Amino acid sequence: MLRRSLGVVSITALIGCSVTSPQSPSSCTEIGCVSGFHVSLSATSWKPGKHTVVVVADGTTTTCSATLPLTSTSTADCTGPGVQIGLSGSMLPPAQQSLSDVTLTSTPKSVQITVSRDGTELATKSFTPTYATSRPNGPDCEPVCTSASDTLALP
Repeated sequence: MLRRSLGVVSITALIGCSVTSPQSPSSCTEIGCVSGFHVSLSATSWKPGKHTVVVVADGTTTTCSATLPLTSTSTADCTGPGVQIGLSGSMLPPAQQSLSDVTLTSTPKSVQITVSRDGTELATKSFTPTYATSRPNGPDCEPVCTSASDTLALP
């Protein structure tokens, strides 16, 4: 009797293992991802003033601005959708505050970014992003994300 019970348990265990396969929706996780182009802004320091970031993506221009030093309610104002400017350190001393990055929620073929402070150009760079596709939840699972990243060094 014990032998028959062990046999049933073994078969049940084998069936349970074979029900979940890599293609099964139940084997997918729920990790999210964001498609687009991300540019880190790298500078040793950021001086106070009105900073303007002009992004030309596939011929479409978006202008964003933010003023340093930041306050707890500071935001970057952009003229159009699809571009975000990261602000870092609003609760830190002014010398530790910065514009941290530029994120485009689209996947343009060509991008030019120019950063200025009080009307004086600090840096400009053209990019031709090479996008990678990823499926963070597994090869047969959604979502599919397309992204690329780069860096713009400022003096």
